[in-house]
Amino acid sequence: MATTVSNLKVDLTLDDDQFRVGIRGSVRDLNKLKGAIKGTNGAMKQQERHLKSVGASFRHTVVTLGLLREALRTAWRVSGGLVAGVVKVNAEFERLNVLLQGMSKGVTEIERASDAVDQFNQVMDMAKTAPFTVGELTKSWVKFKSVGLDPADGSLRALTDAVARFGGTDDIMHRASIAVQQMAGKGVISMEELRQQMGEAVPQAMVLLARGMNMSVGDMVDAISKGTVTAEPALKKMFAEFSLTFGGASQKLMQTFVGSVARLTTVWQLSLNEMGKSSGLFEVAKGTVQELMTALEDPAVRRFAVDVGIGMRKALEGFIEAV
Repeated sequence: MATTVSNLKVDLTLDDDQFRVGIRGSVRDLNKLKGAIKGTNGAMKQQERHLKSVGASFRHTVVTLGLLREALRTAWRVSGGLVAGVVKVNAEFERLNVLLQGMSKGVTEIERASDAVDQFNQVMDMAKTAPFTVGELTKSWVKFKSVGLDPADGSLRALTDAVARFGGTDDIMHRASIAVQQMAGKGVISMEELRQQMGEAVPQAMVLLARGMNMSVGDMVDAISKGTVTAEPALKKMFAEFSLTFGGASQKLMQTFVGSVARLTTVWQLSLNEMGKSSGLFEVAKGTVQELMTALEDPAVRRFAVDVGIGMRKALEGFIEAV
């Protein structure tokens, strides 16, 4: 609303090198000026309040979006993250089961599947009392089977106890099982695997093997250097000494914090595996992947993908030309 002010005179007087300013007019006109000034001041304050309101609304919107983002992330961790964990564990266990089937001596598919389940259950039982993951124990089990050793006769348990006695981890267990696999595969004991790989995992390995063979360490090293120490009987003696010396070490390590965490990991994985199998969630996930692959093979989908690629190319070319 505009206010018109008229009949006002401004006097500018020079007095002692200074200007004095005066405004002359009727009372009515002066009141109009005063009202106009008040109106302008009120409008400015109203605009200021409006700007503050807009700023507050923007700030609240940003905060709300941030909270929504965190809420969605939390919801994903609780729901989607759990589903992803279930699928991941079931997929890994399925892969390990296929791996065990490949090592089975069964003739028919049914026999191999049944044998794989039995072996996997034995690995599960061992994982509950050993500070190593199911995956690493399964790999060690397969390494033993691949060179004709029977991991179910106590040899693998002896190795896990020996490695656990010195606070071994999955990585150390992995190297120890590789040492066994390589020595058994060569047919003779090798100082390279015995001293380096096995010795790093179980520092007393050479001493215990010599004791099991009723030899001094020096005589044993000399015999090994000549390639006369056959692997299979020597490894059985070493495992027997491991069992005698370190028996129960796995259970003791399970009482430590590291062992407790390993046990918790195993129990959690078994729970996720059961969740995926019993609920049918894993089968649905596999079916969804199959359907997705079928959809992606559809010519229409491929044409759409090409069109999207062409659009992206044109957009990039346009951006480059603009720059």
